[in-house]
Amino acid sequence: MPYDPNKWRLLKTVKTSADGSYEAIVPSTETFNCPIPQGPCPGMYLVVVDDPGTKANPNTNFDPNLLTATTPTEAWPGLTTQLDTPVDPISGTGCDFSVSGPDTASTTPELLQVSRPYVLAGNAGTARQITIQGDFIGPAGPTGAAGGRVNLTDVRTGDVRTLTRAAGPPGPGGGIVSWTPGSGAVPDTIVIQVPALGNGGFRPGPKQLTIVGANSNGGQSSVNGITVHVLGSNGGVNYNPAVVNVPAPPPVGTNAHALQDAIDGATAGSLLVLSPGVYNENILMWKPLKIQGLGPGGIIGAHELNARAPEDPRFSIKGSVLDGRFFPQNATAFDTTVSNHAPYATDPTFNTILRGADITAVAKTAGAYNVTAPPGGGDGAAFGGARIDGLGLQTGRGDGAGGVQLQANINNMQITNNILENNGGVFGGGIGLGQPFAHLNHNFNVRIGNDRILGNGGLTTSGGIGIFYGSNNYDITQSIFCSNFGVEYGAGISHYGLSPGSAIHDNKIYYNDAVDSGAGISVQTELPRQANCNGGPNLPPPTLASCRGAGSGAVNIDRNLIQGNFSGDDGGGIFVSDAFTQPINIRNNMIVDNGAADMGGAITIDDTANARISNNTVANNVTTASTENSAVGVPHAAGLASEQNEPLFQATLPAGSPGFSNPTALFNDIFWNNDAMTLSQFGPGATLVDQGFIDFEVRGTTNNADTFTPRYSTLTNGQILGPDGVQRAVPGGQGNRIGEDPLFVTPFTLELAVSGSRLDPQAASVTITGQDPPVGLGGDYHLQTTSPAVDRGVRCSGTPFPAPANALAPCTTTNRGIGAPAGLPSAANATGGGDYDSQYRPQQRFFGPLRTRTPWDLGGDELPGTQVPLTPPLQ
Repeated sequence: MPYDPNKWRLLKTVKTSADGSYEAIVPSTETFNCPIPQGPCPGMYLVVVDDPGTKANPNTNFDPNLLTATTPTEAWPGLTTQLDTPVDPISGTGCDFSVSGPDTASTTPELLQVSRPYVLAGNAGTARQITIQGDFIGPAGPTGAAGGRVNLTDVRTGDVRTLTRAAGPPGPGGGIVSWTPGSGAVPDTIVIQVPALGNGGFRPGPKQLTIVGANSNGGQSSVNGITVHVLGSNGGVNYNPAVVNVPAPPPVGTNAHALQDAIDGATAGSLLVLSPGVYNENILMWKPLKIQGLGPGGIIGAHELNARAPEDPRFSIKGSVLDGRFFPQNATAFDTTVSNHAPYATDPTFNTILRGADITAVAKTAGAYNVTAPPGGGDGAAFGGARIDGLGLQTGRGDGAGGVQLQANINNMQITNNILENNGGVFGGGIGLGQPFAHLNHNFNVRIGNDRILGNGGLTTSGGIGIFYGSNNYDITQSIFCSNFGVEYGAGISHYGLSPGSAIHDNKIYYNDAVDSGAGISVQTELPRQANCNGGPNLPPPTLASCRGAGSGAVNIDRNLIQGNFSGDDGGGIFVSDAFTQPINIRNNMIVDNGAADMGGAITIDDTANARISNNTVANNVTTASTENSAVGVPHAAGLASEQNEPLFQATLPAGSPGFSNPTALFNDIFWNNDAMTLSQFGPGATLVDQGFIDFEVRGTTNNADTFTPRYSTLTNGQILGPDGVQRAVPGGQGNRIGEDPLFVTPFTLELAVSGSRLDPQAASVTITGQDPPVGLGGDYHLQTTSPAVDRGVRCSGTPFPAPANALAPCTTTNRGIGAPAGLPSAANATGGGDYDSQYRPQQRFFGPLRTRTPWDLGGDELPGTQVPLTPPLQ
């Protein structure tokens, strides 16, 4: 009989020795007299590496940091068969996001569980109270707004209601009934009183709950909070989804398919509230719903999900967790659910529903997930869209992504306040928006916010998140991407294909590892499956589209920390390829301590003629010249690098255009101490050789004078590496500060190690091995108050040097190019707005006769000073 993945039986479980070897004796055959010379038939088996076991008998030594891989093999009578079953990692470690050092208590609050995530319209008094169990909330501090507090942000309008311990409305005190730090095995607890509708303009709808520590304890905010659904009608706003309480999973409950049954029975738009516990299900979400957990749960004293066992597990708080590791047992039920509710709106060429993820979302019709404009305006998707919130999503193994897979037409989905950890898939680890080459699988206006994407891995195209063709206007914000692994591009975030109008902002992206390019962020075209780049006897003349695809579309990359990522090729921090003439804005980022095995330790841009790079801090990145295409002793730029344009792309540009990806704006940045290294040799015994600081490089063109023109920036040495391998000075007279230490608060230098490559042990490979502190985020690249980079930047990319008297006039009025980040961040602010910390830009600190014309601080940080008003428009 042919192999059926839904009908299988375990024959034997074996454990490896310390060196990874194992052996097993299995029956060679059950059938004789086969039509082959040997006579008996071979026995056919599937060998599963890192097998999670079954629900009834889970393997205790299952490692969620490794990929569960299945290898078919055969067994012959009297013959020993040798197998090569490598153990493939899908994640790393060290994802504590606290900035505290080892043995120092974290000051970043952690939400683990809430008593309930909603209040009903009829609730009053104590019935509107919610108990939060958490960790690291710190001391309560003062009773007012400087003390520990809880923010409820209206996702429709952005209005923030801050609950404090001060006397007054909206309930006992100022909304916080109690703030009680725990100790040892006792979690921290906060009890809040949700305001009554109409109190101070408080309207119904979803509210983003965020815990903020006391200012005296750092004033840090929780990353993943939870959505609190305030039901009722008030002020013309109506929000009354049906509430469905989902029974607990086994062993507390009795229904092994409790969540799927609740989904099947709920009306579209319902609010499904999960219980505490681990749902060992693989869910098909086939209608727009709000799947709401109580929080991801966790271990007291560890910023990690249940899948990670900390060294000192003091106490476990049960959250609402989906664990997809047992899909082989769930496959029959999943396939039955798919069949029962078919057909679905998909790309006809890719109509197979992807299997194996924790949650797979499908649409019955192309408009099933569309939303209507809410009363009074505002964000309709956040107010009325489908939502996945407050969950731990772990160890899914998907045909697409392993955590959450959006198949097609899942418009306006809100994926918020979740921890996705140790998920793996074919083309995405944590989250997949669509799939490669399915150009009719539109997933518009998806928001991914306040999530932690930790230790997920993809076999192709992406690691943490895979964003595929047709995911227009996606928004990825306020999230952490750590220790994700991509076999190809974009280990942290991979944008693969045409998805214009999108934004990646206010995230922390660190310790991600890509075998190819773009370990932190990759933005690129989707290359055609049968690319025609050269034509031929039976092919039409090649075009840019037939060779390189449709491009990436416009993307804004703003205010992100991109640190400690390493790629096996180009662009350790950011890799942009084939955006063509669409604008790629890279603004206000801290791109520090990343590495690339080839070029562009911080940023590589390729076939991208409209990159705008302004007010970024690009420091202490490295290149190692350790790829298969590298040469001994030949270094490449560790800061910003570019290559020769594809001829078909060059042919589309105006005559006289640069033959490489030359940024249309490169100003107000700090490029500092980006270190280029090479290997002493490529075989065993190789060591790293420091070739000095190289901030810039243009490679592959025929004009050795090709250069970037950085302006009003701090540069290490003012040199660029040309295509002939010779360093030359960048153009002078541009207002650059050369060789002037920007005086960061606490910069650090990466620790690197040379070892044998996993692909070829006889070839040398370089990895990041450590920093100080060894776990968590180290360093601080804000400016000291005495920094010479303060008040040295300009409003417009084309501002002459020295800055003229009208230097602060709008760039459109003076025809001076692209505007620097200005004002505060908002959807209407075309400059991106604010600094790395979302503080107003610019702020004046020095008032000399010329410094008033250059009030922007260089790099991502703007020090506090006097806010400088700017004449609109901001663009």
